[in-house]
Amino acid sequence: MFGKSFSFGVAAGVFSIGSEALCGLIQIPLLLKYLSDSEAGSWFLVLSLMPLLQVAQAGLGPVTVQRSAEAIATGNYSALAKLLQESRSATWLLVSGFALALAGIFFGYLQLAFRPSGQVAELAVAFLLFAMGMLVRVACTPYFFFANGKGKVGWDRLTQGAVAYVSVGLLFFILVFGLPIWALGFPYLFAQVIFGLCAISVFRRVYKSELPDSGPTRFDATVGWRFIWKSIGMMQLTIVSIVVTSADIWIIERFVGLDQVPTYTAHARIVMFLVLVSQLLPQMSYPHVATLWATGNDKLAFHTVVVGAAAAFAIYALSAAVVWTVGPWLFEVWLGPGRFLGDKIFLAMLAYGSLFVGTSAMVIPVFSTGTNPFRMSATVQGIAVIAAAIIGAKLDGIFGMAIGTIVSYLPTGAWMILQSMRAFKRRASNPTQHIQVTNENI
Repeated sequence: MFGKSFSFGVAAGVFSIGSEALCGLIQIPLLLKYLSDSEAGSWFLVLSLMPLLQVAQAGLGPVTVQRSAEAIATGNYSALAKLLQESRSATWLLVSGFALALAGIFFGYLQLAFRPSGQVAELAVAFLLFAMGMLVRVACTPYFFFANGKGKVGWDRLTQGAVAYVSVGLLFFILVFGLPIWALGFPYLFAQVIFGLCAISVFRRVYKSELPDSGPTRFDATVGWRFIWKSIGMMQLTIVSIVVTSADIWIIERFVGLDQVPTYTAHARIVMFLVLVSQLLPQMSYPHVATLWATGNDKLAFHTVVVGAAAAFAIYALSAAVVWTVGPWLFEVWLGPGRFLGDKIFLAMLAYGSLFVGTSAMVIPVFSTGTNPFRMSATVQGIAVIAAAIIGAKLDGIFGMAIGTIVSYLPTGAWMILQSMRAFKRRASNPTQHIQVTNENI
């Protein structure tokens, strides 16, 4: 059963990554063709906020998958119903927090960054539509987590891939027909509404009548905060990851110039595509790792993590070598002459991607164990990477920023990998910590 579900999850993941990558490849030249560099740069700043969704997805996701897998393994569906209520309270708190955070980002940064484009009001409306789409996504994604907890992986990926085509199709219509720039946010909002409806539908089909009636939805802030606190470590790690992978665009806007953002974004999209492809196997195996850990198979869980990390790094290294070889030709065909940043800069960006892949593939699965050893190391990493990237950008522009990121990520990433290995081995050396699946736990 796992093999069939895992195969579907991998296939859905390939479809999602391929679809989102293809849509991203189409989106960049479209924006550059119909908008000025400053207008396109402004919109890419907005799009750089999309990884913020991972705060909710990666924060509540591992905790929900772990606890729902444990409840299903013991047949404790009343605990599952209670988990659903807790998740809903936590989700509403996250939605509220996201709304405040997005408002702060706009008034504290984006409205200043939009000024060179001369269309602050229009871009503000576009951002509002985009932000509404993000809130819909945050509110509905947890339904997919419950499906993952039952071993039904891949449906979220399949939906992500499908809505990507919807979004880029509407964007093409808006740009080609010359609609106002404020309409740029509508495709994303519409796509996320579809995503939310699909999430609810999948949840209902997966559980059908197995889930006891949890009663009317009640918002309990205390319960919600407790649930979020259990996932706070993963949220912290994800925030650091977002800062590390997205702050480069903000740094370029501040220290290099808004008109350089579109060209840099194109290079970053290629690197991120390779990262996503290489991380597919580790991500799809996460529910399996959670199930193995919940049933006491620690050694097999750790083996699965190590194999996934090794495979991820190998896939990235091979694909990065190919992409770097054809880099100049690729960017000229894709975006036109003069858009390639150069072999030196591109190689540095690809090198950083390899560090990110190796570290995240070993670190993220630790949260399936219910532990979080990364609070200190993740904080140090975030501070170090941002500081080094800013110093590098001031000294040598984009290349300096990339080198600063690599230098700061090497020691902090190694620290986190060591913590991950210790977390898995700690319980393996202490059998009393194993979960015993007996009637006493039900």
